[in-house]
Amino acid sequence: MSSSRCCCDQKGGCCEVAGARWRSRYCLELGQCTIFSSYCDCSGCPQGCDDCNTAGDYCCREFELDWCVRGPVFRYPPGVLNTQNDATCPPEETFGTYSLCPNPWTAPNWDLTEHGHSSDYESTSQKAGGTCTVCTAAGANYRVQYRCRFRLETVAGNDCTYFDDPQTLDCEDYNETYTVEGTARIQCVATETDGGCNANVTYTHTLTIEPCSSPAAGLPSPPTMVWVANLSKNVAPHDTGVWTLDQVTFSYSSPDGCTGVQTPAAEHGWCTDGAVCANYTNPCSDGQQGCDGCGGGMELTMGAFTVSANYPCQDNPCTLT
Repeated sequence: MSSSRCCCDQKGGCCEVAGARWRSRYCLELGQCTIFSSYCDCSGCPQGCDDCNTAGDYCCREFELDWCVRGPVFRYPPGVLNTQNDATCPPEETFGTYSLCPNPWTAPNWDLTEHGHSSDYESTSQKAGGTCTVCTAAGANYRVQYRCRFRLETVAGNDCTYFDDPQTLDCEDYNETYTVEGTARIQCVATETDGGCNANVTYTHTLTIEPCSSPAAGLPSPPTMVWVANLSKNVAPHDTGVWTLDQVTFSYSSPDGCTGVQTPAAEHGWCTDGAVCANYTNPCSDGQQGCDGCGGGMELTMGAFTVSANYPCQDNPCTLT
């Protein structure tokens, strides 16, 4: 957008400088992803495993979270760390105010002709002071949003209960579809090299998408995800195949304590830990630790991820099948 505020000091040096192939606005699209886990707990078995299986004195639960993401990110001028009243800029270097959330809404469009090049991008949901402020002036198609579906279900057994003094209650099941506001950013994280600002010198960039708002009680927030790419003046964010998934971080605890799955945060990969529940008819076994059931691991399936220069982005939420 015009009348942007910039400081002449490039806070990232050559690391932050973008080339003419870079666009001012990008659309992010992540196809349907899934976290799934199944778990059978046989701790309530009063006798041996055979009796446990026959009587159904166990609890088998399934956990499934599906999500997808859609929305834009906008170029951020070099040197600008705040959207309003940036006191770090001397008066002679101040050119109005640059904001990713103007009101009335107009899509930011800071281009290469204004005060230099920048490879920093932000979504319209800004983080400030550790909290997230949703840019409500912008329509939904101008914000990064997760579309989520959560299923937590008892699939077998009659011992899916928890104690809430002074009574014993059944574990709660969920099957909900909902939207979570997100925030996204592209930024250079490498230090400057001896290559200077040559068009062919690459620098490591990260693209981070994370939840911003909180869903209703009992529903999990979707994961935070990080992709990495080696970009240069000649290799732009929308080039095919440059982004590689680096981190997926997720955690969840059921309000009633009846999740029945392990939910570790996973970085730089994802592991499935624990025996898979082959069936829910006879889940208890005579293992070394007794009738302990099966499962506990989590399986992750990621959808296709694209960074597109085809702005404006689609004006409807991403879809889950």
